Amino acid sequence: METFETKVYFARAARTGHVKIGASYQVKNRLKLLAAAIKSPVELLVTTPGARPLETSFHLLFWDLHVGHEWFEASPRIDAAVIALREGWLDFSKLPVGRSPIISAAMKRARAARMLAQADAA
Repeated sequence: METFETKVYFARAARTGHVKIGASYQVKNRLKLLAAAIKSPVELLVTTPGARPLETSFHLLFWDLHVGHEWFEASPRIDAAVIALREGWLDFSKLPVGRSPIISAAMKRARAARMLAQADAA
């Protein structure tokens, strides 16, 4: 049985090899839902205690590998972070801090859609 502590997780989609960096307090259930949604097995690579700010730090760190939503292209840098998390030697103080680029991009798209809808209504 899972505990209800939020964890940041890295998981790999078998079909694409892309890595999802997410946060959940029920990681196993989240991965089952994710596998069903993308119609591909999903392998849990690592979890670490943490919430949205830590998840955002990883998104910022790997933003150049971003392929959509919370998915990132597989790379040796992500593999190294997974190993560092597994072995307990990742220096969290060196992670970037800031606003989520994923949320910022979604907010920009939503604002553009509202502006188009307002223009169509006028």
